Amino acid sequence: MADGSDTKEYGVSVVLPAFNSESTIRRSIDSVLRQTRPADEIVVVDDGSTDGSADVIKSYGDKVRYVYQENSSCAGARNSGIKAAKYRWIALQDADDEWLEDKLELQMKVLEENPDLLWCGANSYNSLGTKKSFRCPPEKAKQALGGKDYFDNYLAEAAKRSFHNCAVTMVIRRDIFDEVGLFAEDLRRPEDIDMWSRIAFKYPKMGYVTQATAIVHLDLVHAEQDKLRIESKRGVDERKMVERNLQRAKEYGQLRNFKPFASMYLKERLKEMIFHGHKSDVRDTVMKFGELFPLYWRVGAYVLTIFPKLSIALINAGAYIAHLIGLEKRVTRRWQTKKVK
Repeated sequence: MADGSDTKEYGVSVVLPAFNSESTIRRSIDSVLRQTRPADEIVVVDDGSTDGSADVIKSYGDKVRYVYQENSSCAGARNSGIKAAKYRWIALQDADDEWLEDKLELQMKVLEENPDLLWCGANSYNSLGTKKSFRCPPEKAKQALGGKDYFDNYLAEAAKRSFHNCAVTMVIRRDIFDEVGLFAEDLRRPEDIDMWSRIAFKYPKMGYVTQATAIVHLDLVHAEQDKLRIESKRGVDERKMVERNLQRAKEYGQLRNFKPFASMYLKERLKEMIFHGHKSDVRDTVMKFGELFPLYWRVGAYVLTIFPKLSIALINAGAYIAHLIGLEKRVTRRWQTKKVK
């Protein structure tokens, strides 16, 4: 990694991976440049784009550091950006999402006022078309925080769904990556959850801002990426990630905290597998991680996959009705991506 020649205590490098993001990258970069607490540098890693992304990025001149690499993955591009970063804190951003203007100000305030904290997450909005919703109700996160600026144990609170954060809301001290490693490039979907888990094993205390600091745009942009996203619903990488981290949790003495988190996480993935009709993956997950599921979950998973087409039809119908009448609590891309299959 860069040697950090600039020793500014709370200097921030924004790491932004981009792949064929010509239509959205300007919105993303502009939102970083509008921050009330400016970033100290913006590192944009072009992950082998074949569209006009490079021209858009380079149009910002010295406001942005442009790094090019052959196509790898989002994780690979983030890793390249982290290695190139000059400052002590890494703020993650994506090429199709948007920061709200006070994001860095709010999160760096938490970190500066709590110098023992080494990472900080935040709430955000999901946005699709004209609809927008919190990824987590702020009141729920505030209650879990109990008046503090941080959760004492990330895994324990994440298992209870006390909050929600995603990559574009994370600020992490760069030297943590020297200790726990970079993003796993062989995980196409859960590389972020894998990273948060690895950090939490060593540094369970995480700062958190309950108000939304970013907008996660779910609009369909890349049809090929959405096809890959739907294929990822098989849960192959998720099972790999949980298996790895069960072993790590044991090594760190964190099994008591990680198992409830892993159970919650795999239950959500099981729902997706059933919804998308991945019968064998449902059964593989239940068989491999049986101890993480109550008996009724194990039985239910098998029952629902006896007649998978009927189960999928009924589940899809029920979910779509809930969507139409406004019972979904959170805006998702579920119905958007189904058009791409």
